[in-house]
Amino acid sequence: MAKMTAKYAGAIEIARRKNIPITADQEQLYAALGKAGFLWDKMKHWYDVSQEPAEQPSDLLRVRVWAKTEDVEALARLIVKSLTSDGYRIVEQSQPYVCRPPKQLESRIYLTFITR
Repeated sequence: MAKMTAKYAGAIEIARRKNIPITADQEQLYAALGKAGFLWDKMKHWYDVSQEPAEQPSDLLRVRVWAKTEDVEALARLIVKSLTSDGYRIVEQSQPYVCRPPKQLESRIYLTFITR
């Protein structure tokens, strides 16, 4: 049984008003609301953004590589090699950032590519 959180209760209310099928799987219901143009925000409300004008999608592809600190640079190189051989061009690569505790044995590298 799904836990009746504020997000789920609000989703059920909107689904009923908009004739969106209500599912016991919270994630499925949230996905259905997303497709209908509703977003959940930090103020803990569902907002209808279906009529908002959409910007053109970016030509950038952003990748976060997150792995064990000793592996992250090699994995980032593999991703760069794979995507550049497929026609993408790398435009930015960060230095490794060590994660905060309790994940301090892991690091992140951010990669930005321009699409073909």
